[in-house]
Amino acid sequence: MSKSEIQLHELVKNKAEHVDFLFHLLTERQHSISHTSMPNFEEHQQFIDNHPYRAWLLVKQNGAYIGSVYLQTDNSIGINFLPEYYGAIGAVVQLLQSQFTPLPALKSVRNAKFHVHVPAADKELEKALEALDANKLQTTYLLKEV
Repeated sequence: MSKSEIQLHELVKNKAEHVDFLFHLLTERQHSISHTSMPNFEEHQQFIDNHPYRAWLLVKQNGAYIGSVYLQTDNSIGINFLPEYYGAIGAVVQLLQSQFTPLPALKSVRNAKFHVHVPAADKELEKALEALDANKLQTTYLLKEV
């Protein structure tokens, strides 16, 4: 897939089309790291209004939204796509890297390169990143409360 077929659009918090697509994307999500229950639409809108990201972009291909990506201040990239568009992940990551520069390294805070957190069950995202010759750095475990 050519990068020219894909467009990245900055999220507009009060644009209904953006908010509605992101909610639809959330309802279609098959793998998650950050939440265990589905928020209602009002909670979703509140999160968008107060999002903590350095940049949040919607991914469009041939006039239709297919996913979203966000950059955090720790240089991590969040990747969320409708399942049928996972094949576009590589091109989107390359486009994102051509448009944004990682923040400088801070010892014990952030690496000088972009990285992606992958849910353990998301083998498709893992394959897409491996196809980009990305290196697996770590495995993370969530501890139970005692």
